[in-house]
Order: sequence, then structure tokens, then C-alpha cells
Amino acid sequence: MMTLTKIAAGGVVLALATAAHAQGTSGNSLADTLKKFKGNEAVSEVVSALTEDIPMTTAPAAYVLGVSGEQVPRYTTFREFAVGVVRGFDNEGKFTNSISAEIAPALALRVLTLEDQTSFGWRALARTTFSLVSVPGGNDKPASTAYGLQSVLYSREMDQALDAAGSPACGAVQKAAIDSWRNPPRDAQGLPLPAPITPEQKKAIEDCQTMIDGILNRWNQTTVIVGFGQAFRSPDNDISGLKKANRVGWLTGSWGFAMGSAPRTNEHMGGLLTLHARYERDTLAKTPGAATPQSNEDVDLFGAGLRLGKARFNGLLEHSQRKSKIAGLADETRRRTLIGAEYRLREDLYVGFAVGAESGRRDGKNNNLSLANLKWGFGGKSLFGN
Repeated sequence: MMTLTKIAAGGVVLALATAAHAQGTSGNSLADTLKKFKGNEAVSEVVSALTEDIPMTTAPAAYVLGVSGEQVPRYTTFREFAVGVVRGFDNEGKFTNSISAEIAPALALRVLTLEDQTSFGWRALARTTFSLVSVPGGNDKPASTAYGLQSVLYSREMDQALDAAGSPACGAVQKAAIDSWRNPPRDAQGLPLPAPITPEQKKAIEDCQTMIDGILNRWNQTTVIVGFGQAFRSPDNDISGLKKANRVGWLTGSWGFAMGSAPRTNEHMGGLLTLHARYERDTLAKTPGAATPQSNEDVDLFGAGLRLGKARFNGLLEHSQRKSKIAGLADETRRRTLIGAEYRLREDLYVGFAVGAESGRRDGKNNNLSLANLKWGFGGKSLFGN
């Protein structure tokens, strides 16, 4: 559950904007009031607990450290990336500040043109990101840092958008605009005048942009994504003392489809099927009775989710199975199921509900069935990752 602009580890969803801001101050005040409704926290807790198995994080480096990946900044140049990383350490190589940074190296090099991105390999390379996250130590906790690699191996919508941008119609429009900018008309003194854009050129540009936006803004997009993250820890809070720690890897496939003979647009009924497989190794975990995480846990997880509806309203059914192993303890298998739905009232206001169930063995105990009460509430963004 992710957007293509936020290359993530789950499925793909992207909500369209509405004309909500036209409602003025009173509308915003109402939205702010509804977002503070006491039911919001409860429904968010249910969704986050039961959808964590198919993560929405944008950066594997953040996931492997157990921190939020939603706010990891995506830098467009190596200089910006380096500045963002260096501020996390002092002159002696000590961890001083939490840092998070992500970059798409092939795009940062600025060597790929639209013509280059016609093959599977170049397109996958352009959609590959490198992330780095660090957290200083303190209160007997070691400093941690991690790097991550993630690649969108296939994206039907991104490929269609690139093909549309390179099509004869859009390509001719771009070439005409570039030529007019490079060779503008000049005045009597030989100074360049603003490049004229005819109504026909303007309409052609707008038509191409509308077509490309319509492709990239589909809520149920098809992708294949792989990710890997490796963490390191330093007990003395020094970069020279880093030792290899836990690691994670995943493979996610999402397939968006239309229902019936209707076209696949955000205004028509459709669906999104997501399959997710993940392994985690040497993750610090608490054993029954322990006050702090002390044991290494190995996890294998498989999950599937199905969303049906439209961009404005859709429902979600998700199920996952998590198997974990800790040396000296019995293996545990935990299963989770989530059912939920949400409706977008306006661009910044959603109403939704969720109910979840958990069964299997967890924390050394056998749970026949643990059912969460139905939760509902309002929110400023999609509960399911829109």
C-alpha cells in the first residue's frame, strides 16, 4: 500500500484531490474538530497493528531499525544527500543526531534521458533507491544505523506514463516547446523575447499532461517491488564500533484491475490484489518475562490484501501469517485478519472503520482467537495508505 512517488513495500494507492478548500474557514474548522474525535485514535491503532505485516514504509533502512519511513526525505542530488547524512555525526565520528535520507542514484546522476528509459533494465535502475537511517544511542541503548536498497522492478503505470511521454504526439509537443525556448524571437536590439506559445501548443501540452497524470494517479496500480535492509549497532556510540545486526528483505507484487467492462479509472469500480513475502533475521526481541529485548528472532511472513471500490470509497480485506523462531523457545505462528473500509469526504478528511482478529501462538502463549471491537473514526489521511 503505497504511492509510486513514495516507493514502498506494500501495494499501490493514490487518492485524487477534491475541491474541499472551497468550503472556507468553517469547513476547515469542522474537519479539524472531526479529526480530534475520540474514535480516531482507536481505529488508527487497529489498522496500524493489523496492517504492519504489509508495511507502508518508503525506506528499508527505516523499517529494519523499526522507525517510521513516511518522513524519510528523498534527495535529488548527491550533495544534498551527503549534507543530510553528515549532520548525524560529530568530528570524532560519534553519533549525535538522528538522520534519514534516500536517493535514486541513477536519477541523481542526471544521465538518463527519456529515450534511455525504454528497456526493462534502465527503467528498473531509474526506480532503484538507496536509503540511510541512523539513531544515536542513549539510556543503555546502542547507536544504530542501517542502509537499504529498494527497486520497483516493474510498474505498469510508470511504464505507460513513460511510453505516453515518448509517444509521437507528446514527443512532438515537447520538441516544439524546447525549440522555441532555445531559439526565441528577438527584438530590434537582438535581445530574446518571451517564447510564444500558440493556443494549439498550449492545449496539446495540457492534453499530454492530463493523460500522463491520469495514468499515474490511478489508485490501483500494478507493481513488483524488492527491498533489502541491513542494520548495524555500536555499543559505544562510535561509528568505528559498528557491528552487523539484523537484516530484512521483501518481495511485493500488486495487481490493479477493473471490474466488468468498465475502464480502469478512479471513477469506476476496480480492485487491487497485493501479495507480500518478507524475511527478518537476528531481530532483537523480548522473551517472556524479559524487561528488554535480548534475544535474536528470525521471522518469515506471508501476507495478502484485497481492496475493492473506487478512489473515493473502497474496502480492504487483509490476512497475514507470521512464523518466528528464537533459540531455546518453541516456534510461534501468529495469524492476523483485517476488514475495513473508508470514504474520502474531502481532500483532507476521511471517515473509516476497521475490525481485526488475531490467532495462533504469540509471546509464549496460545491464543485461540483475539477479536478487536469494531473501531471507527475520522482522519486527515487515508487509514490504508492512500
